[in-house]
Amino acid sequence: MSIRMDTMGWLRTVFPLVVGMYPWVPDEHQEIRDAGSGVLVAPGIALTAAHVTRSFLRMDSRVDPSRRRKGTFVPQYTTMLYRPSEISPIATVVNWAVDVDWSRTHTDIDILQIVPVNDAAQQAAPDLVYLPWRLLPPPVGGQVRLYGYPLPGIVNDGHDHHLRMQLVGEIATVDEICEPMRDHGMFSFPTYRLNRRLDHGFSGGPVFFDGALVGIFSGGPDYEDVSYVASLWPLALATFHERSGAEHCVTELVNGGVISVIDWDAARESIQLRECEDALKGSTVAGRCADRHVVRHAAPLAV
Repeated sequence: MSIRMDTMGWLRTVFPLVVGMYPWVPDEHQEIRDAGSGVLVAPGIALTAAHVTRSFLRMDSRVDPSRRRKGTFVPQYTTMLYRPSEISPIATVVNWAVDVDWSRTHTDIDILQIVPVNDAAQQAAPDLVYLPWRLLPPPVGGQVRLYGYPLPGIVNDGHDHHLRMQLVGEIATVDEICEPMRDHGMFSFPTYRLNRRLDHGFSGGPVFFDGALVGIFSGGPDYEDVSYVASLWPLALATFHERSGAEHCVTELVNGGVISVIDWDAARESIQLRECEDALKGSTVAGRCADRHVVRHAAPLAV
């Protein structure tokens, strides 16, 4: 079920926050195939899917994809986030650049520190109104709204960027909660399943339930007519670094009022990291590994 943008009552709240994102190398002609979506969640901070930013490594032959960069993007390898400034096919482009990228190892959500690039972004930044989070997933049977830039067409001719990207909204129903993970492969993190597939390019886009952000779209296998969303609650343990090296955590952003989380007190104390064997005790997930996984319980685990 597609949502017509001009009939969505709250679209003008969501629209300024949803961004398309893609990598590019300066002074090179490229037809850019690796692109995704993201969402602005606080001043200078955005979320996307970690598998989206990992795919960007293919853009630059100077980057060894087997050795992920830690943090700062080098000047020769730039990632751009953008959104049209108004609902119009000829809208002004608002450009943001990713300054620091810290991918989480326990979820498919990537925290991005971003900076405004052009005048339109600098003018828009002070007026952005960010939406609250719900850490815990929606209930089975709940309907969620998803936004993103599917099937993008992007060409960098070495001087200008030619964009064919349109914001699309979709509705889907939650039909299964998969915790602490779905499997040891593509979805080895807390996720929930939706009853339909979405087009390429939605990855990294926001998922909303009852007016709050409840996840980041992660995608789905080609052989199933379903898709998966990365739950937000693992971010209660997330830390990230500024270019200066200063470390921050999501907890301080919440305590400082930078991010509003509706169910923070109810969820955060029950979230911990456990060794695989312990995390999957009683689970039907096949196999065990040497990694730790993030888990949550009805009551805090004893240390």
